[in-house]
Amino acid sequence: MQLSTGSKSKTMSILTRLGRIIRVTNNKIKSFSHESDSYLAVWVKDGDGLNPRCLLFTDTELVRAEMRAAKNKEDLTERSWISKLID
Repeated sequence: MQLSTGSKSKTMSILTRLGRIIRVTNNKIKSFSHESDSYLAVWVKDGDGLNPRCLLFTDTELVRAEMRAAKNKEDLTERSWISKLID
């Protein structure tokens, strides 16, 4: 996994917090592929607080998710006061 830092990329182990979105470089792009050169990575847990895992999204997928959230505001969740305080 690589951290994108503008025009330069450094290979490193990236440590982040749950819910933070960071851009990572795709290290294994196949020749003549339509794969993205980078992804947006975010660590999440299930609703019960278990099963942490890292999800990868393209820029387009994240924009689609934001548009879906904007169209369905009645389905959005709210952050807890402790989350607002800590983050």
